[in-house]
Parts: sequence; structure tokens; C-alpha cells
Amino acid sequence: MRHGWGLYACGLAGAIVLAGFASPDQKMAPRSAVEVAQGWTAHDIEAWSGAYQGSRLVPEAWLYALEQPAGDGLFLDGAYIASFGYISGSGRLPVGFAVDRQSDSGFMDTKLRWRGGQGPDEPWVGMTCAACHTNDISAGGKTIRVYGGSTLADFQGFIEAFDQALARTRDDPAKFARFADRVLGATASDADRQRLRGALDQLVTLRRRNAALDRTEIRYGPARLDAVGYIFNKVELVANPDAPEGPPPDAPVSYPFLWNVSQQTQIQWDGVGTNTPIRIGRGQAFDAGALGRNLAEVTGVFGEVDIPARNSAPFVTSIHVNNLVAIEQQLARLKAPLWPRDVFPVDEALAQEGRTLYGARCASCHVELARDDLRTRHRPDGRPLETMSYMEPQKRGESRADTDPWMACNAAMDQAPTGRLEGRRTGSPDQPRFGPTGPMTLMLRSVVVSEMLSKKGAITLAALQSFTNTHSGPLVFAPTRAGVTAVPMLGASPGEDFARQQRLSKCEQAAASKNYKAFAYKARPLNGVWATGPYLHNGSVPTLYDLLLPPSQRPTSFNLGSRQLDERKVGFVTAPGPDNRFAFHVRDADGRIIAGNSNQGHDYNNAALSEHQRLALVEYLKVIGER
Repeated sequence: MRHGWGLYACGLAGAIVLAGFASPDQKMAPRSAVEVAQGWTAHDIEAWSGAYQGSRLVPEAWLYALEQPAGDGLFLDGAYIASFGYISGSGRLPVGFAVDRQSDSGFMDTKLRWRGGQGPDEPWVGMTCAACHTNDISAGGKTIRVYGGSTLADFQGFIEAFDQALARTRDDPAKFARFADRVLGATASDADRQRLRGALDQLVTLRRRNAALDRTEIRYGPARLDAVGYIFNKVELVANPDAPEGPPPDAPVSYPFLWNVSQQTQIQWDGVGTNTPIRIGRGQAFDAGALGRNLAEVTGVFGEVDIPARNSAPFVTSIHVNNLVAIEQQLARLKAPLWPRDVFPVDEALAQEGRTLYGARCASCHVELARDDLRTRHRPDGRPLETMSYMEPQKRGESRADTDPWMACNAAMDQAPTGRLEGRRTGSPDQPRFGPTGPMTLMLRSVVVSEMLSKKGAITLAALQSFTNTHSGPLVFAPTRAGVTAVPMLGASPGEDFARQQRLSKCEQAAASKNYKAFAYKARPLNGVWATGPYLHNGSVPTLYDLLLPPSQRPTSFNLGSRQLDERKVGFVTAPGPDNRFAFHVRDADGRIIAGNSNQGHDYNNAALSEHQRLALVEYLKVIGER
């Protein structure tokens, strides 16, 4: 498990590697946000948002016709979508929502028919990496678009509203009539309207199965998501479509930023994924580990995966290998965003003091990397750029991470019934077979490896085209239809606290007795960190200044949702307001730390810093790597 599914993907890749695509023919529409120079072309930017990956959330025609859960306003209304923190795109869809057109002839869940004569390649809409890793930041009256950053979106709130919108459209005769008129036309036959109602009921049922698994008392709010928990639950749903059972996704984390990610060896907050790049000559690198990681991501975010009854039969999957490979290669060219000096000048003398302090206090974990350096993968002494900090000392000289343990603990210890995976190999052919239950990490690895085997032809082509520099970038499907015009955090009950404490004890025992490398968090280069608040792996600290305080002095509650940059403390403004309605709480009403929300940790004698030193470090972190 230390290497995650990446190395198993690499084993498959052996002699294979990367693909090419047709260039998109859409034109970029003007944007209200200012594009900052991050090393991408206009083509790259368009592909980032619109390159389909195999995510299938809803038929495209339905999304344009769907109304909000309450009232008759359209779900895609710009103000409504913006209320969840998603960003308006250059076309009809928000940034990171892409059209996917492929044959559904082999699919089970998303093979829907709602009108006579409908073919198998009806376009759907799903999410891409850009939905979670693009942000607009307001600074001094202008809006800065940051690619590969950390979204402020509230995915949990969005998907709950989407599910409610589908269900109420099905159940409310007036809503359904308007929906059917938009999808089919006002003169559609009664037979087609009945087909549409039946197909809608199928999607509502699918979404309810997902929602039942994803139910959790903790509210994520903007800028956080338990992505690993959602992916695990999708694997459990694939393995047990009729009676899924899975642990709740109750360990939300901050969306990690993606620049320099291809230069790191261990990926994800807990380092469970592994980059394994292969490069031949002057061609581009093909990274089987990265492909495996991205396959897992699309699986969790509405990708179709069907496990056949026969163990020897290939999996059926909607995932598009070529685009995933091309987007990963594109990320290798992405630079960190520059601090907006034209709006907020930098105190150069103070920043230089901060640089000295950083070298003495921080660089051993967070190595300094020049912003333009997109190749270096190791420190001068051969160690990876990133540093893993373990929950328990693994060996002399390694540090202990004492921040919130739940993301790493859940990823390491979650188990579930294996269902259709029972009897299959847990990984490569020399690995044992699954019994009735199994670790979620191994179940995910098995699914990803099987998906890669089912796409081995596309992977081989992608590899060869990558090595020979013959691909032209991701394919983007243009939309095909005309567009149509704060919750408080909840603490767990005492019984749940007891169960969690038992789980945590098991995690700590595993870490101490088995050299369990998964029970850790990663420290990485901090280029562009100014644009990625809130901070710590779980987004529990609002600003860099607060992160440099002793943990006992950090805010225990603050508001989230605003895009306004706090130029002094570096983060987003936290005062309540119309765009800052979500209240994040570290502790519940009884004063107990809410599991998943702890703001402890990352304390390296912070109390010894003077106020001047703290501000100097913050000033340097605005411009780290810009040399």
C-alpha cells in the first residue's frame, strides 16, 4: 500500500505509453478575470476546462433544462451556480464542466433512452480537473484567474442541490412538464414523455444510491472535499451496486494545488499515490502512476465503471485515457501564479529577512524551488522534493505529524464488502485474491488496474505518441445545444466519538508496529502558496499568518466563501458577509474538536517567532520561488 496503485499501473505500462488528440476548434470568449502568466497557451487554458475525461453526471440536454430545487429558475443560472463557488466559463457551462460524447452501448448506469430513435452517443456533461483546481481571486478591484489552484467551490452543497433538483423534477408534475418541454419540445408525444420520466427515474435512483453512501454529518463548506472518501464509495458502489456499504466520507481536505505536481514522487496529501514517469529521448514523459491516479479521480467523479460477472472479462469504463494523459503533460508546464505586485507591492527588505528565516526554519521540509524550474525532481542529496511527516516516528530523524489524522487514517484503514471483486486479484497476478471484505485502498487499486487493462490499446498508443511528440493536445467537445435562458458544523455523537477513537487507535498501532507509510502527510514546495488558502491539509487555518501562530492562538471559527485576498495575512478575508456565509468551526458547542476539523499541528516552536519575524515569513511566502 505504500506505493498505492501507481506502481501497479507502472507495471502495466512497462513497454507502453502516451497519446495524441485533435485540437479543439472552439474560440475563446472574453473573460472578466485577468489571466496571469502561468506558462500556458490559450489552447491549454481551453483544454483545461473543456477536455472531457469520461465523467458522466447528467445528459447535456437535461442539464440545460433542469430547474433549481425550489422555484422555476434554471439550475445553470449563473448566480445560482456561483452560490456554490463554481466559476463562469467562456461558454454555456461553468469552468470544469465538460461535454462527453461516446457510445454508451456497453454501459449499465448511464445508458438512458428518453425519446424514440435516440442513438447511443447522446452527449453528457461531467466534471474535469478544472472544476476543483481553478480559482478566481479578487485583489484590489481586479479578479485574477488561477489555474491548477484550489477551488473555493462547495461540492457537497452543489451535489446535494443537484440531486434534489432531479428528484423534484421527477416528482412535481409542473416541474416535469416544463423539463419535458425543454428536453423534447412542446409537441413531443406522450410516449416520449413517458420514456423521459422513466429515464429520469433511473438517474434519480442512481444518484440516491450514491448519496446514501456519501451521507455524513460533517459539512465541508467551500474549499474542502473528502475526495478519497467519495472515490472509495464509488468503488464500493461499483462492487456492490445493489447493497453497497461503505464508511462515511468524513475527512474533508483542502483541494491541493497542482503546479510542480509532476516533479514530486509521492502524491496525495498522505503520499499514497506515486508518480512513475518514463521518458525516451526528447519526447514527453509518460507517467503510468499519474494515469492511475487520474483514473481513480474520474472513477470517483461520475465516471462509469462496470464489473463483468466473469473474472476474466474486461471492465467497461467511460474513462478517456488520451485526454487524461495529455492534461497531465500539460500540468508539467504549469507555473505557480505570481503575487499581484501591481496591486499589493512587496516589502523587499522584509521579504529578504523572511527568506533567511525560511531557510533556517522551513526549507528542510518545504524545499525552495525556482518558479521556472519545472524539471527538478530531487534535492541535491537525492531525496524527493516532498517530505513525508508521519503520525508516529518511523525511524530516527523522521518527524511526527500531529495535525488532524482522519484523512490519512481513513485512507489507510477503511474496509468494505468486496462484492463483485471477491475472488479477483488484489493487484498484479502474483497478489492474493479478495475475500468477502477488503481494504478500500486495495479495492480501488484493483479497479484502476482493471480499467487500465481494458484500455491497454489506448494507453499503448498514448505512450508511443508521447515518446515521439506526435500528439496535439486534448480533444474538446463543444456544447451541442443552445443554452436556455451557512450551515454550522455538526459534532459526532458520543457513540460515534468512541468508534472513531477505536479506529484512531488502530491507525496509530499500525503506524508504530508495521512501518505503515500511508499514515502520514506531505510537505511540498510552496511556490504560489499565497493563492491556495485556507491552509493545513484539511483547510482548518484561514491564513499563512495564522498558521505561523502557536496552535492554541489560531482562530477556532472563521467564515469561508469570499474570494477577496487578505494581502497582509495572506489568505481570504474571513469576516461574515454576503459571499462569506459558511462558518467553519474547529470545535463543537461543547468545546470538543470536531473530527476532521482540527487546526493543530505544523508547530515548529511557533511561539518563539516574534511578530516581526512572523510578518517577514509571510512576506517571503508571497514571492517564494520568484528569483
